[in-house]
Amino acid sequence: MVLPEASPERQFVQCLIQIANGYLKLKMDRPKAAARLVEIARKLAPGGIGRKEDHPGAIMGVDMIRVLTFIDSLDARARLAL
Repeated sequence: MVLPEASPERQFVQCLIQIANGYLKLKMDRPKAAARLVEIARKLAPGGIGRKEDHPGAIMGVDMIRVLTFIDSLDARARLAL
């Protein structure tokens, strides 16, 4: 709540929240909900498109490549479970 409204840091935190929620839904055996939340997380990834080649750096000390790789993994797991 203290991060500036349109900052990459705020988007990043919101992205992480959606990733965590998507992971929880997958663990609850709700792959459709997980897939939907993964798409939201991808859109919230700073830059808005969630592609690895668009995020070579880090935000708040976290390597965005690792985050986007996890999003891809979660997406694949959710779609496989559908």
